[in-house]
Amino acid sequence: MIEIYSEIIDKEIYIKLLEFLLKKCDTVAFAIPNYGTVFGFNSSKTILDEYNKIKFQLERDNQQYKEYYQNIDPLLKKIDTQLIKKCVDIQYFDQIYNYEHETRIYNYNSDVFEVLKKADGLYKWRYPNYPEDLYFFSNGKCYFKSITHEKESWLFDDREEIIDFVENLDLDYYISSSNNPPLLTRNDNQDNQGTVL
Repeated sequence: MIEIYSEIIDKEIYIKLLEFLLKKCDTVAFAIPNYGTVFGFNSSKTILDEYNKIKFQLERDNQQYKEYYQNIDPLLKKIDTQLIKKCVDIQYFDQIYNYEHETRIYNYNSDVFEVLKKADGLYKWRYPNYPEDLYFFSNGKCYFKSITHEKESWLFDDREEIIDFVENLDLDYYISSSNNPPLLTRNDNQDNQGTVL
């Protein structure tokens, strides 16, 4: 696995990355956070239990979320025909948040590429202008993921040609021995990951 720790991935590099991922991946996902649903929990071990106790009491219809959704709705409409699935939960593949978000999963093709490339860089994919945390999948395995607020990203492929690609983009990186990519299935058996919308 290659961890990229360059804090700035500008538009030019981001588009090259998207083009590369278009050749390798067939699916893309992102999260639409609802920060109005933030809740406290005792520890990371109990967060899912805490959420299951309070999820029906959360105020989901807050003004902040409505305004955010209005902001990103034009983008969502442009790729709506490529939508595979959407659901609401606190779990997002290998991450757990202390707030709800809507996960959206799309076919990754040239139409979606055209919409994704409109952002001015990889880490611009965040509240309040965009959804967050782009994940790209190839045949059900995560190939690339990003956590935008942390300005972190990973490629789950450390072959020499991929290292050369990252170096040619002039990105700072290191190779990790960990290589356990998040998984996705076409029916996305994320029943433990929330309510399908």
